[in-house]
Amino acid sequence: YKRQYQRRVHGDAGFRILAQHWGGLDKYRIDKYLSLIRFQLFVAFELLRDCALPDSPDAQTFCDIIIKCYFGPVLAAVPDHLTDIWVDEAFKAKLPPPMYWSFFERIYVHILAQCPRKPLTSKVAKYVAQEIPQRKTLIDFFEPDAAAISSMLFNAAAAETTLEIHRRQLYALADYYKMFGDCQAQGKSIQQAIAAKKEEKLKNVACGIPILQFPDELANAQPTILKVNPKRHVALSHAGKQRARMKGIKRKIRKQRYPKK
Repeated sequence: YKRQYQRRVHGDAGFRILAQHWGGLDKYRIDKYLSLIRFQLFVAFELLRDCALPDSPDAQTFCDIIIKCYFGPVLAAVPDHLTDIWVDEAFKAKLPPPMYWSFFERIYVHILAQCPRKPLTSKVAKYVAQEIPQRKTLIDFFEPDAAAISSMLFNAAAAETTLEIHRRQLYALADYYKMFGDCQAQGKSIQQAIAAKKEEKLKNVACGIPILQFPDELANAQPTILKVNPKRHVALSHAGKQRARMKGIKRKIRKQRYPKK
């Protein structure tokens, strides 16, 4: 218990100190701090790989520390960097697949469902949830069960505690892993399936059919109704129409102030 307590205090204190001094860093020290976060995560993965099981107290302590970084008062730079390096450091430390997917469920599915920072959850969806199916070396090592992961994400999207702004993204990720499972069965890559979907989407835009959004396109906090501009054959959201309207107003003002002679 004493050893577990020391690890928890060390991890919490390390990220808290990083957050407190991040605002005062100059450009010559940021790389050192980022390298320190990477090294700390790698060492934690190595310790958990050699000394812990997915349901052990040490693993739960590690999950609590990482979740605290995303939900606590830590500055956005620390969880952003953790998101960038999570998959690579787990692969480098040879973290066992059962432990990796246990951490994914307890940490990142929870973050995707309940973290109030929408840009951060969009980055988690892109660099953690979608990263493994796109790289063959990671697929061979982590051995993702597409059906189980899709069901996990679908259940998280349907849960009552999930924030409304995240439901569409979680449903899209569940469809993404379902498509990944179909690609594995057919011997194709996920990139080929996404390219085919995007080609079909472009055809549907020209015909005025509703558009299927992919997880990396769900960056807006609120869902928007997409409509087709028949003059340009492009999809415009509500924000896009507002920007176009403002450009037209500014153009009229310029014409009134500076009429052509």
